[in-house]
Amino acid sequence: MLNLRTHLQDATNAWKERLSCSAPDCDGQRRLWGRISKGAGSARVHGRRFCFPLCFEQELHRRFEIRAPTSRRSRPPHRVPLGLLMLSRGELSHEQLRRALEAQRQSGSGRIGEWIKKLEYAQEQQITAALAAQWSCPVLRKLPASPAECAVPFQLLRRFQMAPVYFSRNTRVVHIAFAADIEYRALLAIEEILECKAEPCMADATSLTSMLAQIEEQGRGTDQLFQNVRGAEEMTRIASGYAAKLGADDVRVAGCGEYIWVRMQGRKDASNLLFTQRTSELAQSFHWRSQSMVLPAMPA
Repeated sequence: MLNLRTHLQDATNAWKERLSCSAPDCDGQRRLWGRISKGAGSARVHGRRFCFPLCFEQELHRRFEIRAPTSRRSRPPHRVPLGLLMLSRGELSHEQLRRALEAQRQSGSGRIGEWIKKLEYAQEQQITAALAAQWSCPVLRKLPASPAECAVPFQLLRRFQMAPVYFSRNTRVVHIAFAADIEYRALLAIEEILECKAEPCMADATSLTSMLAQIEEQGRGTDQLFQNVRGAEEMTRIASGYAAKLGADDVRVAGCGEYIWVRMQGRKDASNLLFTQRTSELAQSFHWRSQSMVLPAMPA
């Protein structure tokens, strides 16, 4: 009898939890039986449950509005230029550095490391080691034969030129390899979406390009890219539709450069949605945010 009561109590608590709502203005808990009879449910957003679809969509809309896309790169302060760093390490001469900088200036494109390699002033391994010293991260001398199983969409891997090389499910640590700039905004998004620790490392550009090609060949059928959406309303409508179709139980949202990344975990499958906004919508969003951040003048 005691076991039966325990099972009934656990089942009741599970139903209450599933039909609960974290929205402060929701009255769903006062009409619990009505929601059960209508087959209503809930979905979690970053671990908090919301009535589906109304409160769920309101929370998604709120999160979409505060995720401001940006193309600005995150760079560490006081970063020593790569050419000067290699010069101080004795891997370049003053004349070689001058010629590499001149070639870069005349071309109008390309990184200084690419020109140093192209002019055969240093080997790729030396450039990689210097980049690792520049960014204060370890060097991965050899990439694994295959990438780590990680849920980061390929569009983000390609955009930020990074690849997951090791992932520990026990410690929830994923190691991300870069070949140039380390994109901390991408690492923060990975940590927020996948609830793990993202550790950067540096790898040769040739090896990383090969791994990205391998990932692209494998493909991911559950990743969806939506370009030039019209703002938070359209993103909310699309995401809610996918959540209903997938039977999503947990949804997470993060900004990642010019992308907004949404990951939905269903009962059986998971899916990634990537959104980019129209240029006009993005400009309006930035204008609104800049206006809202202006502090009122202090009285004289």
